[in-house]
Amino acid sequence: MNTGHPNHYPTGDQISEAKLVDEKDVATKKPVIAFQFNREGSRAWHYMTRKNVRWPIAISANEMVLTAPVVEGPIEDGSTRITGDFTDLELWYILTIMRSGKLALPVSIISSNFSASD
Repeated sequence: MNTGHPNHYPTGDQISEAKLVDEKDVATKKPVIAFQFNREGSRAWHYMTRKNVRWPIAISANEMVLTAPVVEGPIEDGSTRITGDFTDLELWYILTIMRSGKLALPVSIISSNFSASD
């Protein structure tokens, strides 16, 4: 069982749903990608987001960073929304990878406030 310990990062096969939200972000007018983790992925994602508020987390596939959203707050239920200056092709690619379960999420953390005592 995945306890959400920092050595257990969520993976692409733990994404149960990924979609483009019909409405753009109200504040930024940018496209929104929404995805949901299953229970195991949600626990690990909650740990990561709780420990990295105000820090970006790289979401990557095929050794390429797709996006690096800044964590605005802990995400307890695994329901996540990402906004960005995505082109239509980038949106399609990110969603296709997320839906396929092949996403290495996250391959790396761009910045982290994990400490050895965590």
